Amino acid sequence: MSDGVQWILLGEDKQAVTFLRRLVVAMGANARRVIELPVAATTTGACGSQYVVARYARELPAFRANAARMSTKLLVHIDADDRTVLQRQRELAQACADAGLPPRGPNEAIALLIPKRNLETWIASLDPSQHDAQRGADPTQPLEERVFRHLTEESGCSGAVEALARHLRSRAPAPLIPDLPSLDEAVVELRRVWP
Repeated sequence: MSDGVQWILLGEDKQAVTFLRRLVVAMGANARRVIELPVAATTTGACGSQYVVARYARELPAFRANAARMSTKLLVHIDADDRTVLQRQRELAQACADAGLPPRGPNEAIALLIPKRNLETWIASLDPSQHDAQRGADPTQPLEERVFRHLTEESGCSGAVEALARHLRSRAPAPLIPDLPSLDEAVVELRRVWP
């Protein structure tokens, strides 16, 4: 991957941004070319999902201006929580419309990563060694409805990131993990930025 690519990361919280950073570096990005946008807790204290929706619409004009003159890619994380992935995608599109911006174009290097229920669902599923995250999750519920615990350290996502990076590099078809369609959708999204 070229050192000239600039990566912009927008996530709900520090765990999400750590996950995204580790993923782009695992996929060959120059760590010095990665820009982490502030998370809600360090700026407004607002709900992470509301913050990401609003910030996405604010960042798009700058992203598009940069992308016109240099290779720039944007990764956006927002948990689906009790909504669907499609509902979250529509919220992001509506934020653009409300700001008078055209929606994300089919060729724009923007990946929308929307874990259902949350990022910890993906981490616990991709890395079985994350037993702490799995503790307390009700195994009788569908995988994407279980509530997994937050990791005690953001760096605990490294095994999950490596598993996802291996899958992306292998170009293997979906499903990556049965009963986790939000992750399969994320693989499609990530292939927008890593064709």
